[in-house]
Amino acid sequence: MVLGPLAAIGYVAGNTGLRSHEVGYGTVAFSLDGSVVWRSHYAGPAGGNSFLRGLAIGPQTGGTLYETGASDNTAGVSDFATIAYVAKPR
Repeated sequence: MVLGPLAAIGYVAGNTGLRSHEVGYGTVAFSLDGSVVWRSHYAGPAGGNSFLRGLAIGPQTGGTLYETGASDNTAGVSDFATIAYVAKPR
């Protein structure tokens, strides 16, 4: 779990999927009261076989959430994938 700016939102991320070839990055943002703010799943360009390796918040960038891991490209070759979720002002 990673806390966002001022700990207003908590993020939980990990590997998701029912079968090994459908694995992806799963991310859920929670508010302080525990309700889901948003959720996302990234399966990569090949539609699966993506494994999350790191999660970080960039406070200097206004709370942008970064995830990095391995993801198969369309040729089935393992590559790196980094996703950035940009915090929206409320």
